Amino acid sequence: MKVTYSLPILLLLSVLCASGVRAATETASIAETASIATHWFTTYYVSALGSDANSGKSASAPLLTMSSALSKASSGDTISVMPGQYRGPLNVGLVIEDGIHIQAYSSDARPIFRGDQNTVWRFVQGSSSVSGIDIVGAGTALLLDGGKLSVKNSNINETGTAVAMSSTNATSLSVTASTFLTCANHCLNLCSSSSSAQSSIKPCSGSQVTLSDLFVSSGSTGNLGNLVVGSGVTVTAQRCTFGSFTGLSSSSTSASHSVSNLNGDLRMTACTVENAYGYNTGAGIYQSGDQARTSLVNCLILNNQLSGISTNYLYGAGAYCASGSLLVQGSNFTDNAVGYASYGGYGGAIYSGASCSASVYSTTFQDNSVYQGQGGALACGAKGTIAWYDCTFTDNSPEGAYNCK
Repeated sequence: MKVTYSLPILLLLSVLCASGVRAATETASIAETASIATHWFTTYYVSALGSDANSGKSASAPLLTMSSALSKASSGDTISVMPGQYRGPLNVGLVIEDGIHIQAYSSDARPIFRGDQNTVWRFVQGSSSVSGIDIVGAGTALLLDGGKLSVKNSNINETGTAVAMSSTNATSLSVTASTFLTCANHCLNLCSSSSSAQSSIKPCSGSQVTLSDLFVSSGSTGNLGNLVVGSGVTVTAQRCTFGSFTGLSSSSTSASHSVSNLNGDLRMTACTVENAYGYNTGAGIYQSGDQARTSLVNCLILNNQLSGISTNYLYGAGAYCASGSLLVQGSNFTDNAVGYASYGGYGGAIYSGASCSASVYSTTFQDNSVYQGQGGALACGAKGTIAWYDCTFTDNSPEGAYNCK
């Protein structure tokens, strides 16, 4: 029997069918979302007393090696490392190919990784982190060659370089509440290939670096410095201390500096640069590059000493700006000294070179000195400039500024 529906009934049926299709689609979408939401990240455990035959998914059945843990881990997973000493090719010299989080199992007893002059871990992609880990004796402890890396509450000692950032694939680095001591090269090399010792470091562009509550002290190993910032890198440093550092020997024509900015953007707030012993230029801070910018806000530049070979002039024990721009605000330069040189020296606290434009606001200069030369506090080259406002000059020798306009 043929059934004929009126127009209102047809419209009602159409609405009901559409509602059913939409409801079915929404139900499928919710189910799919729930499936994604129930994908849990896994924690794998590693112990010096473990076994790679274990699952590694509980503290009672840990793995023995980092290599085994990495072979099981996926992006976003965590490797929790129990106290003990770890070394050898199954624990160091490894490539982290995806975003993995490596952390200490306990904050009371840290795991120690011995690098044996190798790169301990090389990160190539994803968002990774290292937390609560001690590393000793590495060539380069942590190399960020791609992706993002966060380093927290970690100690790295007696290395060539503690943390290096390399190539345009490395987009972001954060280092917080960590200590780096006794580095043969730069403790922190952020995309600078300025030295043969760091020839594997490729320049970056647009990379972002955040440093906070960090203590770095290269020590007296005849090294290149605490921090070097390469071209195109932006570094924001807060409450960091760049401490004891002794540069290359006085017989070398090369300069070495605690903090170097080589055409990057370095922004330091409430930081200390102290106890650096360098040669020729900028024991504390050195800047070069037409696009280089350094700002020092509420910083302390203390007791940095400059020496050199007999045929050189010496420039800027506290800070030397060859080119680019330097901004200093609310800071303190104390006890920075240019030592003996046959031809003399300039700028116990700050020297502005021919292509540098420096501005200084509300800053105190006290007890800075030049042994034989001019500008115990400030000095400028033939075309260099330093403009200062509301600054205090006390007991600098020779007093005041030299050749600055």
